[in-house]
This record gives sequence, structure tokens and C-alpha cells, in this order.
Amino acid sequence: MGFSEQAAPRNEGAAGNLKRISTWLGKNDALHAALNAARLDRYVLWMWRCLEVRAHLRWNRDGFEHEMAQIGRINGPALVVGSAPNPMRPEGVDANWFRISVNASQLVLNHFGLPEPHLTIFQPKIKFNDQNRQAYWRALAGCGTGHLLFMVNGKNDGSIAPFLASRGYRAPRISNVREVTKTAVIADITGRYLLSPFVGQRSVSNGIFAAMLALKLGARPVVMSGFSMEDGYFHADQLPAKRNHVAPDLLACKTAAKRNWPLYASDPAFAAVTGLPLWQVKQVN
Repeated sequence: MGFSEQAAPRNEGAAGNLKRISTWLGKNDALHAALNAARLDRYVLWMWRCLEVRAHLRWNRDGFEHEMAQIGRINGPALVVGSAPNPMRPEGVDANWFRISVNASQLVLNHFGLPEPHLTIFQPKIKFNDQNRQAYWRALAGCGTGHLLFMVNGKNDGSIAPFLASRGYRAPRISNVREVTKTAVIADITGRYLLSPFVGQRSVSNGIFAAMLALKLGARPVVMSGFSMEDGYFHADQLPAKRNHVAPDLLACKTAAKRNWPLYASDPAFAAVTGLPLWQVKQVN
């Protein structure tokens, strides 16, 4: 299964101005410092992000759908793999399924004996040189993906291509995806703005975003493997890996299940905690 390109009209209007102001806001360190001193930084940015997401979904719907069309449409079933330990290969999944990975989770595809992913999502921290990212790149040596989505924000210029080349990672197509687009996709699927202004809390993880994006791009069904709300990595079990997005991830999954999206869990434990239905091969349409 693959992508099919679709054209869509683009009319930014007021939302385009919001995008430009948001980029300026994200890069304005002096303003951040002043807001932080007044203990308002997270709340102001949170309110602004909610407004920007609303602009994406209400005032600039054509522009949002254009962004999705630029990524491409998925025709058929999709497998989304995460980095949790002990992944279970879903019954009936083969090389004809569309494959999506996040960070180093494409090692799960290798483990299943499946080809490289069609689509991979990298977080900005993939460029860091800490212990976890070093483990990523040891695991990803010689790997590649068909299309890389690189998450960017106001302080991140999105220049990932030279870094990938230095690591020997193959990505013939690279697209930047803004955090507001990520949040808009999740809001479109779940009906919720899953954002938090509070210290120590996070938005939805990129793994759960990958599953929601697959649904948004037209995949039917979407099966998740290698996901857990418990700590740990598949590719580096000796490293501590704390799940920092548990609350919003659970809410996103439970809401998607209640809205009857064709989203499934391959693991009984993940199905039980999230409310997602357990995958069975007979569910292929």
C-alpha cells in the first residue's frame, strides 16, 4: 500500500497571519523571559496554541487539508509501530500493509521481518547527543525510510537533512510538520485539544500522533504494535525510558475508541488500558 498525492486549495487568510505571529512568538526569547518571570509563559503559549489550532480546523480548513494532502493519502491498512518492549506482530500483517514508525521504532519492523517504513516521524531531540539518542543511532545504523516527517517548532529551523546524511540515514523525501499541525490532527480525530500548560505535563506523544495521522490520511484499519503506558525501550532495554505523555495518550486513545475509529491494539494489555479493540485478522475490510 502506498501514498497517492492529492491537490487541495490553499487560502491562509487570518490563519496565515496567526502562523507568522506564532513563529515570531516561538522565537522571541526576550518575550519568553518576561512571561516566564511573571509566571505566565506556559499559560500564554497554551492559549495561543489553542487559538492557532482552532484557526487550522475552523478558519483555515482548506489550508489544513492541503497540509495533509502534501503528506499523501494512505490507501488500505496501516501498521504503526512504537518502541515499547515485547512488541507483538499483529496477525495477518504483511509487506503489503503501509508501515509507519517513530524515532527508532522501525527496529520493530526489522524484528517482525517486514520492510522499512513508508513513513517515519522524528522528534527534534533526535539531533541531541545524549545517551538515549546515541542508542537510537546505534540501532538505526544503515536504516532508512520512504518519507520522513520532522517535527518542528518556533525555535527549530527544521534543517534535518545534513544531520541525517552525517548519520548515513536514508530519507529520499523529508517534510517538516509543525507542532500545531500535530495538535490539529489529534483534535480532528478525537474532538479534543489535548494540550497542557502545566509544568511536568506533556501533549500527546509522537507515537500516538502517528496512529491518529494514519487515520487522518485515510488508512483503514490502523493497528498499533509496540505501544505501552509502561517504561522501557525495545531497541535499548538497558536504558531508562520514562513515558512522559501517559495522561494525554490515554485520553486520545480512549476518545478515539469511543468515536469508533478503526484503530486497534495488537497487545491485550495495551488494549485493556486504552479501551482500544484488540486486533483480529478478520477485521480487515
